[in-house]
Amino acid sequence: MKEFLGKALCQDFFSESFTIMRDAYIETSFEEDKNEVPNVLGPFCEYILKIYYGFTREPKSALLDYYDRASMHLNEIDTRINNIEDSMKRISLDNIPAIRQKELPVLDYYLRHNKRAREEVLAFIKEEVRTFTIGKCVQGFEFYNAYPYHYDYASTSYEVKHPTMISNKFGDVDSAIGRTLPEMYKNRKGEFDQFLETYLDRNDIVNSIRNACDVNYVFSKRVRLVEEALLAYESGNNLAFSSMCFVIVEGVFHDLCILLGESENDILGKGFQEKVNLLYEKHELYFHYEYYSFVFRILRNKVAHGVAEATELNEVADFLLLDLYDVIELSKSKRIPMNQKHYMLYSVLSTPKFKNYEYVVGAVILKDIEMPDFFDTSDADALIVSAIQEEEFWVYLDGLFTSRFDYDKGIAMEVLKRLKRFELPVVNEKCKEMFRNYHDVKIKFDKEQYIKGVFQYTYY
Repeated sequence: MKEFLGKALCQDFFSESFTIMRDAYIETSFEEDKNEVPNVLGPFCEYILKIYYGFTREPKSALLDYYDRASMHLNEIDTRINNIEDSMKRISLDNIPAIRQKELPVLDYYLRHNKRAREEVLAFIKEEVRTFTIGKCVQGFEFYNAYPYHYDYASTSYEVKHPTMISNKFGDVDSAIGRTLPEMYKNRKGEFDQFLETYLDRNDIVNSIRNACDVNYVFSKRVRLVEEALLAYESGNNLAFSSMCFVIVEGVFHDLCILLGESENDILGKGFQEKVNLLYEKHELYFHYEYYSFVFRILRNKVAHGVAEATELNEVADFLLLDLYDVIELSKSKRIPMNQKHYMLYSVLSTPKFKNYEYVVGAVILKDIEMPDFFDTSDADALIVSAIQEEEFWVYLDGLFTSRFDYDKGIAMEVLKRLKRFELPVVNEKCKEMFRNYHDVKIKFDKEQYIKGVFQYTYY
């Protein structure tokens, strides 16, 4: 700070007192009230940083705080890793088959989960902490990249928890009720059964699943099987229902892998757990991985091998129904390119004219994504073709080019490149004109960053 003010005011503040430095600043600045300028060195430095750089706090102190926090998280993670490894060794030595089958896969998952967290924290300390700190100290940017790494946001998700049949369910109930459900499920069966019955009825779960076959692409492909399963559920044929339910869920996971870009030939050769791993680890789809890996899969295998008891199937029928409901929501994920484009096309149609150019731009950027015949995109496509020939659209695009943000300029240049693919004379002429005006824009378009920005609250 002394070096900065010394160069700005042409004085050597390293040999002068703070009072002289402060007085020199006040004398050469346009401060209306010198009493507003702090008379203590630390607050004075923060004041200068805020006035001239827009800093809300001194980066040095913020940097130390992030180092301390990351160090604390590393200690937590290392302790947890040691505890998990000790538990795994003990279970292996005891060698009780039922416990090994139930607990070792869960512990192994949390071990890998915590080791990944450790790598993320170390990478933050080594490569990202300084840049992240500067961003968090600048006014107006505090809410971008709210957390330095996932562990800082959700540390409790790294604590070992053994999933149950309700782990992936009831996420939409009031949080106060939701917190009581695990204990109610475990210790107050009659009360829980009443809650479950009311929940299924109030949310009309059966008909919601039926209706999904009309509006959900993934479920529309298996409408007959879904209807047969629901009829079996309604008639109390729980063995038939559970068998069909497992087939439907695995089929949905299969389709989601393909919709996210996996080769169908490769997916055909993979088992259920491999598909679950792909969706969760590679494509970062948000769902309850632990439940589908360690509860659903084991129950599925018991039914497939004919060792599931009738009483067990009676107890889990309602839960499997909710699993169908759960994967309907999963198939709506905005991480799936088809859903991203469908959102843009729907928004183009549902937003008033001249206010929908943001979505027209999105549809142009996602033009190459093929949509199944299930979706009738003709009206949206026609509206987009009309919109990109309107003068107001080009005014909107010009506004992106003249924005002070490189992010907007990158979007505009990408749209300009893709507009030529429409092969419309009016559009081609406009493109040439705009290329001449903004040929010096060399901002690289980051499609992933753009998608995350558009779907920032629903990108899961």
